[in-house]
Amino acid sequence: MPLSTVQHNCMLSSLLPDLDLSESLANLSITGLSLDSRLVKPGHLFFAVPGFLQDGRDYIHSSLQSGAEIVLYQPDKKLLPDNERIVPIANLNQKISEISGRFYSHPSNTIALTGITGTNGKTTCTQLLAHLLSFVNGPVGVIGTLGYGSIMAKKTDLKTKGMTTPNPIDIQSILADFVASDINQAVMEVSSHGISQFRINSLLFETAVFTNLSHDHLDYHGNLENYSKIKKELFSMPGLKNAVINIDDTVGSKIAEELSLSINKISYSLVNPKASIFAEEINISITGFTARISSPWGQGELKSRLIGKFNLQNLLAVIGAACSQGLNFDNVIKVLPMLENIPGRMEIVNDTEQRAEKLIAGPVVIVDFAHSPDALKNALGTLRGLCSGKLWCIFGCGGNRDQEKRPIMGKIASELADHIIITNDNPRNESPKKISEQILSGIIPNTKSIIILDRREAINFSIKSAMQEDVILIAGKGHESYQLLGSKSFSFSDRVEAKIALNNREEIL
Repeated sequence: MPLSTVQHNCMLSSLLPDLDLSESLANLSITGLSLDSRLVKPGHLFFAVPGFLQDGRDYIHSSLQSGAEIVLYQPDKKLLPDNERIVPIANLNQKISEISGRFYSHPSNTIALTGITGTNGKTTCTQLLAHLLSFVNGPVGVIGTLGYGSIMAKKTDLKTKGMTTPNPIDIQSILADFVASDINQAVMEVSSHGISQFRINSLLFETAVFTNLSHDHLDYHGNLENYSKIKKELFSMPGLKNAVINIDDTVGSKIAEELSLSINKISYSLVNPKASIFAEEINISITGFTARISSPWGQGELKSRLIGKFNLQNLLAVIGAACSQGLNFDNVIKVLPMLENIPGRMEIVNDTEQRAEKLIAGPVVIVDFAHSPDALKNALGTLRGLCSGKLWCIFGCGGNRDQEKRPIMGKIASELADHIIITNDNPRNESPKKISEQILSGIIPNTKSIIILDRREAINFSIKSAMQEDVILIAGKGHESYQLLGSKSFSFSDRVEAKIALNNREEIL
C-alpha cells in the first residue's frame, strides 16, 4: 500500500526505460503502485507476482477492472497476456524496488540511510541511533519493527506497518515522504526476509551495521549457512560507504574479513582490543552500566541506563554508525546517557525510584522481546548476574514458526532460571499444547517448571508468587500489544498485564 502523502505522477516509459513500449503504453500516466489488487485505484500500476499465501497473478483482471493502467507480471507458462496492458517482466520480484525507486525519484539517493541487520538488536540499535542523531542533527526518519515515521529529540511519531522491513513499494514511499518533510537522514531495520525477498534491492545505503547472528528463522532459510549468506548481502550493496561490524560474532568477523577495501570498516568488540571501538572497565548493574571506550575518534566514559552487556554492544554499534557519519565523538558520549530503554527491550516495568526508596514492594519485572535462543540466553544471563534472589522466566514460542529452537530455548531457560513458566506466545494456528511440550522436552530434569498456557494467568502467578528480591523476565513479545490465537488477534500487552499484577500485589500486601 503506497504510504506517501505526496502526489506522484510518472510516465510508464520512464518507469520501464529498458522495454520497447508502444507509443500508447509509453505515454500512460501512472499515479500509484500496488502489490495488492484490493488497493488498486485508477491510474495505478499493479505488480502481479507470486507470494507465500496468494499469487498476485490470479488477480490481474480484477486489478484492471479496478482501474489499473498497466499490469506487470512475473512470466508463467500457463499465463498468456490477452491485451497489451498486461506485460510480462522476467524476474519481476527482483525489479520492484528499482521501478518503485524511479516512481518516487530514488529518495534514498538524497538521504543518509543507515541499514541495521542481525538476529538480535536491530530494533534497539535502530531506535537508539535515530534518537541519538535527532538530539544532534534534528529530525530522523526510522523504519522498523516498532513502525515508521520521524523521531525528533524525545518526540516520536511512528505508524505501525506490521513488518520489520516493509515491501519495496512501501519503503520507497516512506523514504519519499521523509524527503518531502526535509528529513535528510534515516535508519532502518533490514531483516533477512527483506533482503532475500529483494525489498531493499535499489536502495542506496550510506552505512550498514551488523549486530550478530544466531539460531532463528531457520524455518524460512533452512540452515544457518543460508541465513548468514543472506545477512552478508547488505555489505556488498552498491555505493555503501561505511560498515559497522560486531567482530565478537563469528559471522561478523567473517564479514569484516571479506569486506571490500573501498568501504570504511568500523569493527567493535568487548573482548578484542584491536577492534576499532573497544569497551573495557565494564561495570553493569540493574540500573545501567558504565564502560571505558576507545575509538578512532577518541576515548571516553560511556554511561547508560540500559541493562545488560548486549546493550553495551548495541551502543558500540550506535557509536560506530554515528561517528562514521561525521558526529563528534565527545558529543555522542555526552548524549548516550539521555537515551532511554526501547519499549519491550529489557524494559523494567516497575517504578525503579519508588522501589529503591521502598515505597513499593515486589520483584523486579522486566519485559523483553527475546524470542530466539541467543536472545533468551543473553537476557537471562544478564539478569542472572544482577539477581540477588530467584530468577523467574515466563516465555513461549510462536506457532507456525521454527520448531527446532523450542527445546533449545527450554534448555537455556532451565540452565539460567530458577523458576520457568511455559506459556502461550503467539500460537497462531498451531496447538499450544504441542508447542509447550516441545519446549518442555528441552528442559533439564528436576527444574522448577510449570505450564500455564493462559499468558495473563502466567504473569499473575509469577508476580504473586515471587519474593521481593526476585527478578521476573517476561520474554518473547516485548512491545507487542496483541496475541495471535488461531486466526484471531486479541488485545494483549505484557507490559500492561505486568503493571496490573504488580498493583494487585500491592493491594493484597
